[in-house]
Amino acid sequence: YFACIRWIQTEKRGLFAEHSPTLYDISGVAEWSKILSGMHKMYVGEVLSKFPIMQHLLFGKLLLFDAGVPFPTPSVSSSTPPGFA
Repeated sequence: YFACIRWIQTEKRGLFAEHSPTLYDISGVAEWSKILSGMHKMYVGEVLSKFPIMQHLLFGKLLLFDAGVPFPTPSVSSSTPPGFA
């Protein structure tokens, strides 16, 4: 932890509280167990609870893309779907 803080201080300029507010807030906590539980909650919320969405997809031999094929249009029905009556 302290090695990371030292590296940040050598690489970044300005007030520590401005460029690294989360680490600055952590430095005021009295117990490491509280820091650990807070970091674990943050990791779960920001990493594990996210739903992955594909941003970039390379088309090639395994997944072909034909731009000339139109998308199928969904059929519109006047009846109410089951469970929505």
